[in-house]
Amino acid sequence: MKILSRKLSAAEQMAKVLADAIREGRLAGKLPGVLALASQYDVSPATMRAAIRLLERQEWVINDGPGRPRMAQVPEKDQSDDTKSLNITIFPGIPFIDEDAVFQRVILHMQIMLDLAGHHCRMAQKSQQDLNHNPARIARFVADHPADAWIVIGPQSRVATWFAEQNIPVIGVCGKLIGLPIAGTGFLGMQQFEKVLRHLIHLGHRRIVFLWPEYRLIKEQDPYIEVLGKELASAGITLGIYNLPVWKNSPEGLQEALKEEFRFTRPTAIITTYGKWMAGVLAFLAQQGLRVPQDISLFSLSDDDWFPWVEPKISCLRGDDMLMVRRVIRWVEALTKGKQDRTFIGYPVTWDMGGSIGPVP
Repeated sequence: MKILSRKLSAAEQMAKVLADAIREGRLAGKLPGVLALASQYDVSPATMRAAIRLLERQEWVINDGPGRPRMAQVPEKDQSDDTKSLNITIFPGIPFIDEDAVFQRVILHMQIMLDLAGHHCRMAQKSQQDLNHNPARIARFVADHPADAWIVIGPQSRVATWFAEQNIPVIGVCGKLIGLPIAGTGFLGMQQFEKVLRHLIHLGHRRIVFLWPEYRLIKEQDPYIEVLGKELASAGITLGIYNLPVWKNSPEGLQEALKEEFRFTRPTAIITTYGKWMAGVLAFLAQQGLRVPQDISLFSLSDDDWFPWVEPKISCLRGDDMLMVRRVIRWVEALTKGKQDRTFIGYPVTWDMGGSIGPVP
């Protein structure tokens, strides 16, 4: 893989300085601590840690584990002029500012960890939504913004398919990835979602509203929508516009959609895709004088930081976001060694029942 030429990061420059010191014998044997080295070379501790990680990868520094000192050595193969630090672009599905707060943190954590590993990781200037999820427009954008590797967040099927067909290193995070020859990671929540729907139906719920903003904006049907249709059909209900309202993804759009849903036949259960929408739902229900779960049941497909702070606790699916982050980091590290997999690795979620689901009133 051809590595794009670019200005060295602060960590890479520091790594070269340390490698020269080790080669010349000015640093030998047991290395001083990170804080001492950072003070000696007048850089931040974070930059020094990142530089040492680079040298560990190149075998200039040996790390025998926690509690043991790092040792300096001149490696058998001097790789100091062949640093495999990559220029990586994170390509968000929607504008970053509109992302769920929890997922914003996941993306930022990913970016920080890659930067600390000595790579140059940046956020794309435009999102896939800005380019209308159009493969032709995305192709032009990718060509105009070359990178050694792409991290594509939540791609729709046609976008993921386009990336899978290209000869560029790419890994997807969530989105329509399963079944495509593309590296990826995400949560496997379908079985738990089925359990939630069956539980709702068992409790007598039939008027279930699923707040899903992409409905009718994408050509292919989403697996979660298919599962909802299947479970409603088992109860003799045909999936329709009542269950999947078309609405504008904005605070005002959410309130308008809820007013419309409650205009004639009040829902008995509301499902949200993202946790932040649940705040708007709770505010609306409070204005209507409705209690959870006595008058209406609530469930969220994703967790949010504020859920434990409300009573009753919101029922939701929960997964370990760091599993996805570590999967991306491992993929990038393998890429620096010339290994590029095209495997999807998914991680399970659990259903936190909380206290927001009850029988039909």
